Amino acid sequence: MYASIKAIKAAKSISTPTIATLLVLFLLIAANPAWAGTENNALDMPVITSGSGKTLGVLEIKETTPGSIVEGQEVTLTLINARVSGVTWEQPDKEGPGDGPGAWIYAPLVNDNENNAIEEIEILDQTEELVRIRISKMQAGGRGSLLVRVTGDGNDLGAVVGQAGDVRIAIASSPDSGFTEGEVTVAKVSGSEPEAGQEPQEPLEQEDLREEMTGYPWDKAGRVILDNFDERMPASLTVNQSTDLLDNWQWRNPLPQGNLLNGVTYGDGTFVAVGDCSTILTSPDGEEWTIKNSGTTYDLQRVTYGNGTFVAVGYNGAILTSPDGEAWNTVNYGANALLQGVTCGNGTFVAVGDGGNCGTILSSTDSEAWNDVGYTSPLSGVTFGNGTFVAVGANGAILTSTDGVNWNQMNSVTNKPLLGVAYGNGAFVAVGDYGTIIQWRMLIVQKSGDNLPTGTDVTLTAISTDINNPVYEYWVKIPRDGSWVSLSCSDDPVCTFTQEVPGTYTIYAYCKEADAPSGAPYISAGPVTVTFTKDKAVCDLTVDGPNGNQTPGGSATFTASATDHGGTPLYQFWVHDNSGWRVAQNYSTDNTFTMDNLKCGSYTIAAYALDRNDVKAGKWDFAYVKAFVINVDSSVSLEAPASVSPGGTVNLTARANCLTGAEYQFWYQPPGGAWHASGDYTSYNGYSFTADTAGTYKVIVYAKDHYAPATDQFAVWDIKTINCQ
Repeated sequence: MYASIKAIKAAKSISTPTIATLLVLFLLIAANPAWAGTENNALDMPVITSGSGKTLGVLEIKETTPGSIVEGQEVTLTLINARVSGVTWEQPDKEGPGDGPGAWIYAPLVNDNENNAIEEIEILDQTEELVRIRISKMQAGGRGSLLVRVTGDGNDLGAVVGQAGDVRIAIASSPDSGFTEGEVTVAKVSGSEPEAGQEPQEPLEQEDLREEMTGYPWDKAGRVILDNFDERMPASLTVNQSTDLLDNWQWRNPLPQGNLLNGVTYGDGTFVAVGDCSTILTSPDGEEWTIKNSGTTYDLQRVTYGNGTFVAVGYNGAILTSPDGEAWNTVNYGANALLQGVTCGNGTFVAVGDGGNCGTILSSTDSEAWNDVGYTSPLSGVTFGNGTFVAVGANGAILTSTDGVNWNQMNSVTNKPLLGVAYGNGAFVAVGDYGTIIQWRMLIVQKSGDNLPTGTDVTLTAISTDINNPVYEYWVKIPRDGSWVSLSCSDDPVCTFTQEVPGTYTIYAYCKEADAPSGAPYISAGPVTVTFTKDKAVCDLTVDGPNGNQTPGGSATFTASATDHGGTPLYQFWVHDNSGWRVAQNYSTDNTFTMDNLKCGSYTIAAYALDRNDVKAGKWDFAYVKAFVINVDSSVSLEAPASVSPGGTVNLTARANCLTGAEYQFWYQPPGGAWHASGDYTSYNGYSFTADTAGTYKVIVYAKDHYAPATDQFAVWDIKTINCQ
């Protein structure tokens, strides 16, 4: 069904309706009684009055007292999608009603009165929407039908009610409306119960139904005269009012519409829901809904309320605003993103989405003028709580902002896409793919300034939510060498620091309760960055070069590039091997260093950059540095017993080859158990453990250069198995 709706949305025009097309529509109506049974909807209900002029529509009747029509039975017939106003129900004789406006119910002449056993009808009660009657007299053992007709100044709406109360035929026409016989469409319905001993009638094909209508003349009032009504006749009939009937569509089922709904909000006494095909629905109570005209065609994804305004967002950068949910205005902010989330807090609207190759963050204080903040990855959801905006998106991204303009990225415990986020009970909760649910309490860090001269004090302030007796700790990443420095750990959320070396410093804040047990996790916030500036000083360094394993006899080239505003950077390269540290290339403007004919071993290469004036002054601590480690034909072998008895001790020994200052880490896995580590890397090449469980043990040793990071990229390894029995 969704695909069909999408196809209709994409259509640019609809051709002149055919009988086959109208038949499909009417079959849908016949199959979905809810279309006719719901009155509070967007479709106009025909009102038949004595002076209604050219009122057209389909009059449908349902019998609210089910069962076969028998003599003495009281039957209530209810009008659906129509009502009678200003006319009085009457009971004419079996010849039918006369001319002029009115509402009649009678037993029609069918097959020369042979098939209709109803002879007398008594009208007991009537309203604009129903009439209650009594079957006063019927022929013994006969079956009957009733005809309900409403006429107003030449217009005629009628419906035939069969034995079980089924609507048999509904007609609508006008003598001067231009209707012709070829524009009459019929729809297949079930017939009456078969006579005893008879087989049920087979459903009529579409072509047969059209043929059945052939020969039924139109009278002077533009009505189809049905003088041979039986089980093979269709249950419903409608009239093509004009050639552009299919250019104006209305939802019939489900009501009030059937497009996908993607978001809902509440504000100022009104629920507002939005969805595909720019659908907007409103409701005062969440039960009765009304379709509103959005003024656009784009799919809408989310809606929010704030500052006395509803704001809906969606595809192609669609932003719609409304003060009451009734009339909507389209805002054009000049971008073409898929907006998937919107919220409002502290007087500011924030919308987030997917800009294709990047994310989108928009902010506005009036819902009309929007500021495009931007982001590197697609975003899917946003919320506001405890004075903070939180947005989530691809790769587990979590961003925070106190003003909707300046955003910080938080550490995330997942790389799964996060699709939605909410705040409550002092915590934020984000959800996403693969059933991902993340909960965290918020810690925010505010800074007193940025882009400041070196030596300027910067104040950092941590703001925590719902944490009793908190203590704080700040860590700063030093850009010159990538090291981390702790600034404080106390109950004071304010920390002041300054730096003499220019560059961009990355700060993380951590917080937990002071009386939390040892090892309890901290709540983290960050990163927050502060940049210190200085003329004629290196403030950044990048180096391109190989890392990890290299081929013996090959070469390794390292190229450095430093940022030095107003000054001249100089470069220096150091190498560490089995003979220690040495200057391989002293400070100069040459930013490239190459090692040729690499021999077996491990090497640490450090590239330094320093402003020319700082070199002259010997300010070596101001130098930026990047280090690399390469392994050339490096290896390690593990010596382990082939077998051991249960409860015995396993002694492991590792021997490294072509590794400078080799360090080792051991692991073992008991049968069917988890892996256990010997601890951090150390220079000791032996390790022992007790084999408590019978079965096969696995043991691994990793070895690396002393200066290499403790990662698989810079380590070599060997594995063995041990049989314990």
